[in-house]
Amino acid sequence: MNSSTLNEIDSSRITEETEVHDENQSYTVARRKRGPYKVMTEELWKIFWENYTVDEKNLYLAAKSIHFPEATMRKWVARVENDSTGGMPALMRRGRTASPRISTELTVFIERFLEEHGEYSLERIALLLQEEFPVDFETVISNSALHKHMRSKMDFTLKKAIIYPRRRNSPEIKLQRFNFINRIISEGIVRYNTNCIFVDETGFNLHINRTQARSKRGRPARIIVESTSRGRNVTVCAAMSHRGVELVACHWPSKLVACFHILPIRTIFFFIS
Repeated sequence: MNSSTLNEIDSSRITEETEVHDENQSYTVARRKRGPYKVMTEELWKIFWENYTVDEKNLYLAAKSIHFPEATMRKWVARVENDSTGGMPALMRRGRTASPRISTELTVFIERFLEEHGEYSLERIALLLQEEFPVDFETVISNSALHKHMRSKMDFTLKKAIIYPRRRNSPEIKLQRFNFINRIISEGIVRYNTNCIFVDETGFNLHINRTQARSKRGRPARIIVESTSRGRNVTVCAAMSHRGVELVACHWPSKLVACFHILPIRTIFFFIS
């Protein structure tokens, strides 16, 4: 491919002419259609290398002979000089290195991991994937690619997190709830199976240490923690019927205080908050 052929290809991109009217003069400007990205081929490389070495042309003229930017050809020449070879170097990829692809198996691993550790940041998850799967993740996956995969493929979103003590659903706590419900039913205070709704707000006064975590869309984001928060773990129990609040009980670790009220339903929400 000689220079005349390249000029013919370059001129074929001029598809239309536009009339430009100025106050002082009128002239025609050729509009050039943008062509595809130029790809270095063996033939183009031979033309450039011959002009650059044999004919002793400078880099600017050698790059111009194949219609490539001077900055691009300077990178190609540097690669050849570093490799000490006169042949065409390997094709250079445009832009940044592509992020690794996440397979179905890795998606299942990430989903199970986020169910236990939804508070982990994207950077921490990316490093974990590289440690656990070094073959699939030769490079660390970018935060944007990982976030896009979680949102579109896994349906995980970032939301405000709720501290969830580990022992809240322990067998001992579940037994205490069961005994409390049976006690208020046996005393005849509440007919739980017919006209009452039982509300159990355990540890509602715990402070949130982390503000955000990931979970499935439509599901709350919970962070499982040990019982290390300062202050008492206060539990509010209530039973409501069509008449209002039937029973309100506040439980501290050291004592149990039960209050009976016949009040509007909104009272319980004010009490809990």
